[in-house]
Amino acid sequence: KLLYKKRSQLKEKPKNVTLRFEVSSQLIEALKEVSDLGLSVELLEELEANLTQLSSSALKLDDLNVEAPLPHSVSIAEKYLLKNPNVLSRHYQLLDLYVRSSQFSKSLSLIKQTLSVANSDLYFTKAVEKHYQNADYDSAKDLYLRAIKLNPRHSYALTNLGTIIYYVNGEVDEAIDYFNKAIDCDFDREISVARYHLGYIMEMEKKDTESAKMRYSEALEIDPEDWLSHTHLGSLVLSMDLEKAHYHYSKAVVLRPDEVLTQYNIAMTYSKKGFLDKSVHHLQKAIELEPENPYTHNLLGNIYLNHSMFSEAISSYHKSIEIASQLDDSDFDINPTLNNLILTLRRASYRYLSVRENIQIAASYLAEAVGLSPDQNSNFFDRCNIGYCYMLLDDAKQAEQWFREATETGSKELVEAFQKVKEDEGWSKEVTDQLQIHTQITRSDNPRDRSRAHFNAAFCTFHMGQLSQTLYHLQRAIEDPMVTSDYSSSNYLVEDAKDSGCL
Repeated sequence: KLLYKKRSQLKEKPKNVTLRFEVSSQLIEALKEVSDLGLSVELLEELEANLTQLSSSALKLDDLNVEAPLPHSVSIAEKYLLKNPNVLSRHYQLLDLYVRSSQFSKSLSLIKQTLSVANSDLYFTKAVEKHYQNADYDSAKDLYLRAIKLNPRHSYALTNLGTIIYYVNGEVDEAIDYFNKAIDCDFDREISVARYHLGYIMEMEKKDTESAKMRYSEALEIDPEDWLSHTHLGSLVLSMDLEKAHYHYSKAVVLRPDEVLTQYNIAMTYSKKGFLDKSVHHLQKAIELEPENPYTHNLLGNIYLNHSMFSEAISSYHKSIEIASQLDDSDFDINPTLNNLILTLRRASYRYLSVRENIQIAASYLAEAVGLSPDQNSNFFDRCNIGYCYMLLDDAKQAEQWFREATETGSKELVEAFQKVKEDEGWSKEVTDQLQIHTQITRSDNPRDRSRAHFNAAFCTFHMGQLSQTLYHLQRAIEDPMVTSDYSSSNYLVEDAKDSGCL
């Protein structure tokens, strides 16, 4: 109604110059109302036609004697608009100053520019609705392109179009171009999301970690509460600066405590810093948020294992493997979890055997390790130890069965040597006895058995204070590249020594 009222007044072509000035001022107010109300583009185009008619008038509106603000007010407003021509409020401010200072030719020229920005915003608003509410990406893309055509410096439209180009269409280089344009047009440095997305592409697609860190840092300068930039920046610096990674993860978990990822990350750094209770607390929060996530259960198992809490680790690994096996489209790699489970089962059983407690549980753990091992020919020592468990349990039949299976993967002489030491000496001279067995097994033809025997011999010599022999056996243990992955975490040797009070 306001628009048509002003149009009718304009068509009357008043001869009175003061009235002409009043009508033009009201037209500017109409423009504000139309833009703010988000009316149709057609109405805005109609208003533009009326303004064109006004500009062709023979009246010299600039000659009006109207009280004007100080000239420097206009100059400042022009500088503000030049700095960021995308802000409609700055257009309106300068339009008002032009009219009040009788600079009508400038005001009419500026109104055309203002209309382009206003029309562009209308297209942008419709595009956002299609993009985020309706997931109609093709329509949204077309509307963003129209908005950019009217206002090539519309940084928000450039940013959102970039997200569709990359995340929907998978076009990396084209998306980078749009995000860079958005950043170049972000005159007030207020769009953090364009910098985040560009950092993400640099990290994930281009593998340019330095550029990624720079963009994430820029995003956080603009928006310190950008939890995604905190998260990714923390991950990029984790291997080099644990404290800095922990800082960013701490910020992210405060900003988004309901995200599994933030709880997972802070639990990981707390674990690396040695805070068991805090790391477990945050992982349990993550599990509450998403109980069927194999990653969280796996990390919980790793944390328990690092603190030699074997039964808790075994339970967490079991849960992780159970969940992963039920997921059809999961990219979770089950093999590292399986290897850690086998390692934990062995370590737990050796601890029980070292104190001759829970022997039945030790036997069951070793039997599970044998069953889970992908290479059944490399379980000679596990089978021997199961046989020994049943010797301690006075179950000769079961002991004989496991020793017989051991002879299928190792030599009969080695099995007999193992049995002889255990039968004659018992477990009272545990470390010396084990070293004798492991030394014999190091002569096995099976490289995996040799490697495992050297590793266990290193453990024994470490307990006996023979550090040069410990180093020798560890070096021999990792000579075979096929088995290096089994023993690369030789820090477990030190952890076991701590458990036994022998460090």
